[in-house]
Amino acid sequence: MKNRKVSLLSLAAIAALSACSSTTPNAPEKPTVNIVQSELPVYAKLSKSDDGRYHFTSFSFNNMGQSINLNNLKHNFNTKEVECEKGLMNNNSAICNDDIEFRGYTVDGGDVLKSTVGNAALALFTGGLGIIGAGAHYTSVFDHDAFDNALKQALGEIDRNTLIAGANNVYQENKRQIDTSNQKLIERLDSIQKSLPKRIKLIDNSGVYNGKPDVSATIKKQVPSLDYSGKWTNLGELKATLNKRADENIETAELKLNCKKHRSFNIITKNCDQKWGVKGRAKLADVEYVVQSANQYRLQPQPELIDEYIEIKVDKFGGVQIANKTDSFVTLNSVSFYFGGDIETEKKIGVEIPPNAIDTSFTLNNYRIYKNNTVIGGFQKKHFDLSKEVGLAVKYKIINSDIEKTLYNTVSLKVRDIGGRVI
Repeated sequence: MKNRKVSLLSLAAIAALSACSSTTPNAPEKPTVNIVQSELPVYAKLSKSDDGRYHFTSFSFNNMGQSINLNNLKHNFNTKEVECEKGLMNNNSAICNDDIEFRGYTVDGGDVLKSTVGNAALALFTGGLGIIGAGAHYTSVFDHDAFDNALKQALGEIDRNTLIAGANNVYQENKRQIDTSNQKLIERLDSIQKSLPKRIKLIDNSGVYNGKPDVSATIKKQVPSLDYSGKWTNLGELKATLNKRADENIETAELKLNCKKHRSFNIITKNCDQKWGVKGRAKLADVEYVVQSANQYRLQPQPELIDEYIEIKVDKFGGVQIANKTDSFVTLNSVSFYFGGDIETEKKIGVEIPPNAIDTSFTLNNYRIYKNNTVIGGFQKKHFDLSKEVGLAVKYKIINSDIEKTLYNTVSLKVRDIGGRVI
């Protein structure tokens, strides 16, 4: 397609029209700036109606593109001068367009003409193509006078102070509602925590649970802060939007009951899934904390052997204390451990105990049946009534004598009498 050129005659005509339209003896009065203080600033969009008058069409608490801050009447329109020409495709292409509001153009016709015109002149003398379509070079400039006139016109249609104060009142009312709801959530949590000890029922089927049920209430989710983003056309629309958001936020708040389980026990809980919100009654149902069994319970047999020469005692952790009551060395040759019908013997021990001394180097933890057979899995109260044979047998020799003896003793004990611990 061939480029259309702006003729010298057209440029001259533009200059003439420009001279008429751009010559303004009295610049328009700028709107008086009385800064309005508020928690949130209010931004507004300017729009031109069919009758050519300007008014505000949408408002927001957030800065919008090409909008005015109604609190201080500052705007964010691009006021830079931009060089434009035919076929310009760069970062300025959005500005180099003859349809942008509050933009005028300085047309460069070489030696013949240089003048500033508005949108109407461009459209008239370029056949609707604009400067780009017509093939000329020009500068896009912000029309401050046109903008001030439009702003003054739009401000005349509203009560700025009332609008800003009203919008902030709507925001603050909903913000207070959320703050009050979060405070109510904390008070409700405190009330539930105080009531909990009386509402927990502990059932210990293991017989060895010595702790307290780990049950507590926590705030799973607080009421989120109010989202005041978005646009609105009037205070009624703003109020409906923020009221809805506040109500939705309050509905998401949640208190939750937590029942922690001990890793050493098999625990079943009932009514630990209770939840509460801000609204409605905070009714607390009884919580059952049932300890079904201990996962593993280690018995701690402590057999003893005593005669006139030696004395042997076993502590609850399997350590063996051997006391030599003679004035000679005693050699321990073998030790047998009896438990629950099984026997295990350590031979050629060769432990020498000095006269009237105590040896603690020996331990039952070296015995397989001590490590394995003394552990009961899934331990419950009923296991206390089980009987286990517990005993020791030792063979020892007193040095510098003919005395070599076997000392032996077993006894049948109830599990409750043997004692033990949860592992």
